[in-house]
Amino acid sequence: MLLASSVAVTHRVLAPVDIAIIAIYFLIIFGIGFYFAKKGRNSEEYFLAGRNIGWFAIGASLFVSNISTEHFIGLRSVVGPGGGTF
Repeated sequence: MLLASSVAVTHRVLAPVDIAIIAIYFLIIFGIGFYFAKKGRNSEEYFLAGRNIGWFAIGASLFVSNISTEHFIGLRSVVGPGGGTF
């Protein structure tokens, strides 16, 4: 039997450089979001890219989305019979 007193618990704290990297990342992401939010596009331009996107990008998007869905559903058939483990 494993006693609680014999288990070494280590709590790791983020170093200041880690926090700085995370903060810079969020600032960049929010900056990009605010930049494009100020452009004031309507929903047609957002969802249809202003009807100005090539066939290759549309096809690649459909292809990758389909593979992702099949992979997600297929994993369920693999994990299910094993009781939730691989």
